[in-house]
Amino acid sequence: LSSEMKEVRQEFDELKAAKIVEKAAEDVVETTVLVEKDLEKVVENVVSALEEAEQAVQSAIAAVASKEGLSDVAKADLTDKLETKAQNIEESMRVADSVAKTAKQIAVEDGKVMSELEKTGSRLSDAIDATESLTDTLKGTEGGAAVDAVSDTVDQTAAIVKEDLSAAESIADAVGQKVVIEANAVMAMDEKAAGSVTAVRAAKNSIQDSSSSSGEGGGSDSEALTSALTQDAADIKMDEDTASKLAEAIQKDASNDEEALEALERSSSEVNSLIDAVDGAVDTAEDVTTGEASAASVEEAVDKIEDEVKEVEESISDVEDATEKCEDCNVEELKEKMEAEAETKASSSSESVNKDEVVESKQLESEDKVEPEEEDSEEDESKEESDDSEKEESKDEEEESEE
Repeated sequence: LSSEMKEVRQEFDELKAAKIVEKAAEDVVETTVLVEKDLEKVVENVVSALEEAEQAVQSAIAAVASKEGLSDVAKADLTDKLETKAQNIEESMRVADSVAKTAKQIAVEDGKVMSELEKTGSRLSDAIDATESLTDTLKGTEGGAAVDAVSDTVDQTAAIVKEDLSAAESIADAVGQKVVIEANAVMAMDEKAAGSVTAVRAAKNSIQDSSSSSGEGGGSDSEALTSALTQDAADIKMDEDTASKLAEAIQKDASNDEEALEALERSSSEVNSLIDAVDGAVDTAEDVTTGEASAASVEEAVDKIEDEVKEVEESISDVEDATEKCEDCNVEELKEKMEAEAETKASSSSESVNKDEVVESKQLESEDKVEPEEEDSEEDESKEESDDSEKEESKDEEEESEE
């Protein structure tokens, strides 16, 4: 009984160590979720800056089309406003780029931590299995029913801790990979949004270079300016829509990851309570082997633990469901969707160009067929002219002969 109790205590200490590793993995997930929220926030700031810039250009379009037209004062006000909006976009992009780079660095460091934690967790799991196997060979000793019962409880708890640890590792790995994908997407968005800065400044320059006018904006000059500003607004709107979709995708990922973290924290708390209860039962079982406690007290403690085990197993099931949801990456799906749309658009454009070339080729062939007829017509005209000339010459000769 003493040997069996020693192995039971050994297994219990190993599962407590595994729980510490699980908590470390949980902390990594918590840090990564905070990073995701930072990425979401900076992208939303870029969206806001683009939206304000687009509205400023739309205001300029309205001013050009107004009855009052575009006065010198209005031009100065609009150009200053547009330059401010351009600078706001640049600043939001700079912050977003900085946060994205920091996120990637954190993900790399967290990846190293998780690699070590997974190695440690794997060694502890192997040790638990070995100790459990040894304990099984010691069960069944006469008078050791109470110790056997505690041993079975420790085995159940160890299995739960290993599941909890595995779930924490899976969530940490999934979230870490998503942060890298999200950070890369944010940096790509910044590069694309640079075109909006160019568009805003192009709008500013168009207004600056335009002639002051009044009364319906000044005719053709007004139409040309409105057309240029409308194109600038459309370019900004396109970047705004892309950034908005990215912010939404990151928000969904962060929400799923946060739910997984909350499920993990709930199960972790319940596992800790279970471990505390099992700790008490192990202590009581040790007292039984020394005659300081009765077997009945151990059985009572074990019965209470059984109810806790069922509750914890339900929590672990919730964590596993959250883990599956967490492994989906909305940002990656968005990226693939946008690439597919771009490819389809490029293909459609290529087909359109090819159709135009075919039509042009057919027109050329048609023209080639018409040209010989024109040549024949010219030959006929030449022949007729020759015949007329010969007739005139013959007529002249006859007249000379008669004279």
